[in-house]
Amino acid sequence: MAPILWIVFAVIVLFGVIAAFILYTQKGKHEPDYRTFFNLGLVFFIIGLGSQNSAMWIIGLVFFIVGLTNKDKWKKQKKWKQLSDKERRIKFILIGVLTLLVILGAVVVLSKRGV
Repeated sequence: MAPILWIVFAVIVLFGVIAAFILYTQKGKHEPDYRTFFNLGLVFFIIGLGSQNSAMWIIGLVFFIVGLTNKDKWKKQKKWKQLSDKERRIKFILIGVLTLLVILGAVVVLSKRGV
């Protein structure tokens, strides 16, 4: 396997260990955000169908169903006006980075197709 794949794998494992440690050290029971399950399921399902990857769309379908069956437990999202200045700044940066990644991804795909 290429070295970059090992690096990506190591980073994912590291983030998983950090997340598990944070959840383990938190006091009280952690309640999952089922709206996130719904959104992830929708994205995985669409990408799985588009890439003809059966494992991805099946996982997406499972997440989608779990999120939808627990719709009554969805957490309320704050409106933009209700966010603190720090939360707004973080959200704005995340939106900017994700937009940049989508644009760069489109450029890479289109350049490989010769468009």
